[in-house]
Amino acid sequence: MSDQAPVRHLPEPAPLAHGGRVELRLLESADGARARYEALFFFGEKRLAGELLAEVGPPVRVSLTTTDAGVPSWLAGFAVTLLRTTTRSAPRAGFPRRLTRWRAGDGNDTED
Repeated sequence: MSDQAPVRHLPEPAPLAHGGRVELRLLESADGARARYEALFFFGEKRLAGELLAEVGPPVRVSLTTTDAGVPSWLAGFAVTLLRTTTRSAPRAGFPRRLTRWRAGDGNDTED
């Protein structure tokens, strides 16, 4: 065991030459039926934020609210799909604390 304090802040990721990355961080979860995530979108040299809300049940519902304007639709759609897929297994496995995924862009990576 180390006597050093744990690292509380990780360095920012390197800018992406192409594609985009989505990072979802669990903010709160209620009874395995609902979860609220902070969403961070990385593409090019940009870092934008939003929030995702997921609800279990037929059907699984995921809604995205972006805090910053300019999140490309392909990257926002990817975040919603990622959380929708994860939510389907939440009743068995619970909601993960963090999800990070990269996706190739749509050929026009920095614009909608």
